[in-house]
Amino acid sequence: MRKLRVLAVVSGLHFGGGENRILNIATAIDGTGFDYQVATLYTPDEEMCARLGDMRGDFQNAGIRILHLGLPPPRRAFDCRPIQVANTTTQLARTVWRLRSLFEQLRPDAIDAHLQPAVLTAVPAAALANIPVALTLYQPEPLGFFHRSLVGACIRRATALVTDSHASAEKLATSSGRGMRRLFVVPNAVRLPPPSRPRKDILGALGVSASTETVIAQIAGIVPSKGYETLLEAAARFLPDRPRAVLLCVGYPRVGKEYAEFLMRRASELGISDQVRIVSWPASIADVWSIVDVHVHASQYDSLPNAIIEGMSLGRPAVVTSTGGITEVVSDEKTGLVVQPHDPVALAEAVIRLLADPDLSRRLGAAAKRRFDERCAPEVTTRVVERIFREIIDSRLERRLVAQAAR
Repeated sequence: MRKLRVLAVVSGLHFGGGENRILNIATAIDGTGFDYQVATLYTPDEEMCARLGDMRGDFQNAGIRILHLGLPPPRRAFDCRPIQVANTTTQLARTVWRLRSLFEQLRPDAIDAHLQPAVLTAVPAAALANIPVALTLYQPEPLGFFHRSLVGACIRRATALVTDSHASAEKLATSSGRGMRRLFVVPNAVRLPPPSRPRKDILGALGVSASTETVIAQIAGIVPSKGYETLLEAAARFLPDRPRAVLLCVGYPRVGKEYAEFLMRRASELGISDQVRIVSWPASIADVWSIVDVHVHASQYDSLPNAIIEGMSLGRPAVVTSTGGITEVVSDEKTGLVVQPHDPVALAEAVIRLLADPDLSRRLGAAAKRRFDERCAPEVTTRVVERIFREIIDSRLERRLVAQAAR
């Protein structure tokens, strides 16, 4: 039996949960049954790669073939001005046409489309080429009416919709309206490589003293929705009594460097700037994780962040907020400590508990690692993804046979 050909489509390969999902599927998929390739839509923008990270090297090192369409990145989509709507619509139509030509050339059995740009391009292109498409989204974006209506129509046209949590599935089902097809919940999976450098070198690269004993870290995009302001207020309660502890906020400034600068000013106002580092990390994130003692994720609004699963894979004790699908994998007092968003006091008290009770930290970390192995390891989740691919491919073949029989 020949391999099933699956082509993943994503806008680019910046550092993010969706891109990591594709990387882990590509590395964990059954190579005897599937031929999995990846196509990117837009020409890499070096300024954007510097600001948002660049995962092209990760894919290359994993031996994953990347097809680059080389299209110009779009401007801000769906400005309400008629001329901008017309320009954006024209560009989308060109992208759809290019993708359709690529699909007809490669003749994949299924398309694995990821994130918002693929909704408006890969899904209609797959429909035109009569190829089933699995669309992976995490949460609906706040959009204008025209854009929202178009996105909803494309989502309903997908053969299957995949998301990472039941909380996200409910939001997507509500926002997309009636007519949405099969819906699957599959957590993101990660498999971090070993760290590439010793602890003291990583600390030095992060601007942290080699004498630091405890590292508390949040690893996420530097954006307001990740709860960094709440985290800093909490840190003002747990850092002063621990002069050899440091808070690391590691991520790319997706809304511009001004927000990171604001956070450092806030840390200075709180009197903890000497113990706070807000940095991007262009190398392997496994290096950062290797020095983390306590993981904190203070999100105000989220789906199921990759960082939480990464921390679980390493058995790191964690304090997380109860937003989105986080509590679907982190159970309070069992695999971590869970607090409400926007509550710096509760966040600080939970961190202090872990710092003061090594036995509790070890127990929660070990339980988190077991849950990861059972539910979130790439070898587990990719088998589910493979079944989704087979199901949507079989459904197309079944429809063809029914249509032939009716003639």
